[in-house]
Amino acid sequence: ETPRIPGYPIADMAGGLFAAFSIVGAVCSRELGNTGGEHLDVAMTDVVASFSQPISAVAAAGESPRPGGTALTGALPWYDVYETSDGRYVTLAALEPKFWRTFCEAVDREELIDAQGSDDPATLKATGEELDALFRSKTRAEWEDELGDVPAMFGPVNTPEETLSYPQIEARDLLVRSDEAPLRVGFPARSTDEPTGSDESIPDRGEHTTEVLREGGWSDAEIDGLRDGGAIEQA
Repeated sequence: ETPRIPGYPIADMAGGLFAAFSIVGAVCSRELGNTGGEHLDVAMTDVVASFSQPISAVAAAGESPRPGGTALTGALPWYDVYETSDGRYVTLAALEPKFWRTFCEAVDREELIDAQGSDDPATLKATGEELDALFRSKTRAEWEDELGDVPAMFGPVNTPEETLSYPQIEARDLLVRSDEAPLRVGFPARSTDEPTGSDESIPDRGEHTTEVLREGGWSDAEIDGLRDGGAIEQA
C-alpha cells in the first residue's frame, strides 16, 4: 500500500510545540532554583517517534503493525469508524467500559456489553459486524439525533467545510474573521486575560518590497529591473 501524505506538517508543528513546552519548563526550573540555565535539544524526529507509543511495543515484538490491526486503528469494534445508510461516516471511541455500556444501552444492544475486553478474534469479528450493520441502518443525521447527547464517545465524521461551521467550533469562537485577511483558525487555548485584537491591517503582497530592497542597498534602477523582469511584485 502506498504511504499517504498526511496533509499538514505534523513534525514541524509538533516539534515547535514540544520546543515551547521544554523552554517554559526550563524557565520555571530556573526560577525555582533547580538549575542555573540549561541547553535544550528538541528534534522533530524524536517528537514524532514519541507519538508512536501505541504501536512501538507491537513493532518491538517483531510484528509489523498495519492500519486496522492495532487497538486504535480499528482492531477493536468499540473504537472504529462506521458507514451510515447515506454513505456518510460516524466514529465510536468507547474504549472505557462506562462509555461502551452507555452506548450499548442507548442502541438496545445490551448483549454486546460483555464483548468488551475479549481478545477472542471470533468475538471481535462478530461484534464488529453487528455494529457495522447497526450503523448502516440509519443516516448520519439520524444517528446524530439519537446519540448526539448520549455520553458514549460517538460523533460524526465531518468534511473540512462542515468542521468550520460545527456548533462546537462556533461556540468556542475559534475562527478569526477579518475584512483585511482570509478566515483562519485562531489560537486554540483560552485565557481569562486574552489580549484584544490588533487594529493593524495585514500588508498587501509586495507592499514593502521596494522599501526593504532600498534598505538592503539596492538602487531604484536595480529594483525597477527586478520588477520588470518579474522577479518581484509590487502592491
